[in-house]
Amino acid sequence: MDDAGCYKPSATLRDQTMIAENLLHFYVIDRVRSAYESFLTGLNSLDLHKAIQLQPLLFRECFVKGVNALTSQDIERLFVHDELSPEGSNRRMDELRTIGYWRDYLIDVEEKQSAVTLCGILTFATGMDTIPVTGFDITPKLEILPTLQSAFPLAHTCACIMKLPIHNTYEEFKDKMDVGILSAPGFGFV
Repeated sequence: MDDAGCYKPSATLRDQTMIAENLLHFYVIDRVRSAYESFLTGLNSLDLHKAIQLQPLLFRECFVKGVNALTSQDIERLFVHDELSPEGSNRRMDELRTIGYWRDYLIDVEEKQSAVTLCGILTFATGMDTIPVTGFDITPKLEILPTLQSAFPLAHTCACIMKLPIHNTYEEFKDKMDVGILSAPGFGFV
């Protein structure tokens, strides 16, 4: 209350209401005024402020979180998987089968044939529940775990890497993916 300049002993309800209003004004308006003015100065230096005022809907996507729901195609396109074993190797066949299972799994999740959600998969792998408007700083990557290393998926959220387990059947793959993702409640979420 000292920082807001409104600390004084109060005896009446009217005084307390006035103090509360002054505190609210300070925290909502005054405290962020310099950051807001600096932001506007930056926008004005490139004449963006005028452009935003003239075409607010065009710039909305830059400043407001989108409401589009994730799709299985969004997740599939997001994760790259270019490091496969040499062609003709048994390991390569396991990797291609696992990638096929991954695609089927995403479709099942999208069609609500699993307790996992696409948002849950994204959170498990990246620590974020939506794809940022400007994209990820690091391209999310899909890797295949070595056989028998883990029956469950693993993730390194800081590096945006999701590691998929190898299984012989889709049902086993789906079950282990569900358990693995649902057992990890999220990155910083309770």
